[in-house]
Amino acid sequence: MLRPSLIFIEARARRINATVSRSSRFLRCKGGDAVDYNATVSGKLQLVPDANGLVELKADYQKMTKAGLFFGEPETFEELMKLCREIEKRANSS
Repeated sequence: MLRPSLIFIEARARRINATVSRSSRFLRCKGGDAVDYNATVSGKLQLVPDANGLVELKADYQKMTKAGLFFGEPETFEELMKLCREIEKRANSS
């Protein structure tokens, strides 16, 4: 018989896998490219894009900042990417 904590972990894993499966079928990137949602559960999550994507993302972030889309003073792009790298590291190590 499984302990309650193991039952919870198993149920959570089933829900996560079902969400990944459903998202993979229905959600797409801009331009129609598929998203690798399996990366979110396999230790390959990438929140910070490669060099080319980073340039585009920074330009977009600057436009949003100048347009006043944030409440208060938003963090710098560099601070935001540092936070995203930390989240990536934590997510991929669990």
